[in-house]
Amino acid sequence: MIALYIDPIGGIAGDMLCAALIDLGLDQELWQKRLASLPLDNYRMEIKKCMRNSFSATHLTIRPIHVHHHEHHHDHHTEPWGHHHRGFSDISSMIEKSTLPSIVKKNAISVFRALGDAEAKIHGCTIEEIHFHEVGATDSILDIVGFCLGIHMLGISELYAAPPPLSYGHTHGAHGHIPLPAPATLSLLREKNVREGYPNHEQTTPTGAAFLKALCKESAFPTTQIKAIGYGAGTRNPQDYPNVLRVLLCAKQSKEKNSTIVSIQTHVDDMTGEGLPILIERCLDAGALDVFAQPIIMKKGRMGYLITALAREENQQHVEEAIFNNTSTFGVRYTTMHRTELERIKEPVTTPWGIIHVKVGKKNQEYKHASVEYEDAAYIARTQNISLHTVYQTTLALWREQCSSDS
Repeated sequence: MIALYIDPIGGIAGDMLCAALIDLGLDQELWQKRLASLPLDNYRMEIKKCMRNSFSATHLTIRPIHVHHHEHHHDHHTEPWGHHHRGFSDISSMIEKSTLPSIVKKNAISVFRALGDAEAKIHGCTIEEIHFHEVGATDSILDIVGFCLGIHMLGISELYAAPPPLSYGHTHGAHGHIPLPAPATLSLLREKNVREGYPNHEQTTPTGAAFLKALCKESAFPTTQIKAIGYGAGTRNPQDYPNVLRVLLCAKQSKEKNSTIVSIQTHVDDMTGEGLPILIERCLDAGALDVFAQPIIMKKGRMGYLITALAREENQQHVEEAIFNNTSTFGVRYTTMHRTELERIKEPVTTPWGIIHVKVGKKNQEYKHASVEYEDAAYIARTQNISLHTVYQTTLALWREQCSSDS
């Protein structure tokens, strides 16, 4: 299993995270090509090596091609990205309509949802009433979606992070002069460990805090095998500290193990099949490991569905809530079950169309199963106008060659 450990030495922000992945070895050309599926234009990316204090790092800047000018009654001023104060629904819709893999969409939307919830609490309104300012601009959307795409392309399945630095003092934002830490940053980091930062420098941005809240587990340095190291640079180069974020690509051993899960079931006879895809999606978003529906004949000969969701015990309540919210059922039943899992590994394979991941199951160091990651293959099939079968067969053949050369 591939994990990423995030060490926010000088801070954490969206551009620093993306730059660190590029420094780690992310295929930046393919990454930018896939990001282009978002309906965003008028931007260019500048990626270069730089020094921050004594550290060599990669710096990412996303700039507008054409700067937006507009006049008010009393002055004329420039806004780099124009008036793009998008709402949560606008951004979610934009991401959903892209051809990005579904896990990338899910993770990116979860980061924006965390940001929206934090802003809504601060301003005393609902998430739908929030209009993002800085994080609604093109560069911030690309930072958030770009990091989620990058970890997917690298085959990363778990994220861990050390406590971030929180600055104090003041800075300037879309709402004017604001205290540090920014209110949204504080809200997102409630009940998380933090450490003291430097005055008047926003070392942990709301976007960085949202990544920690939505995607990362807090952890001390893990017991692992380090495969690669990357450094992402912030824009400033202060003398007091190195303004870099470090990421470590780690190979965690995931041995065959026994675990306990919960099977949650209900049956309904007044729901059409059209409602099932959304129900399954909502259950998976709530933490279900798998969800399926079976047609059944109920009393009085009525046709219905037996709905089953499998989940870890800690996610049971969330999955049940998703079932109650998206079906007409009056109750669910659950059974505790035991299962034996193979060691699971996601291996990257270089194909003529880019990196595609293969999920591998092993027992006692012996390969038992291998299957091509559907989202990767489907993306290639759509964008290259080839059949899914061709992508599957080619990828598996290359994976077998890769295994033979490694042995």
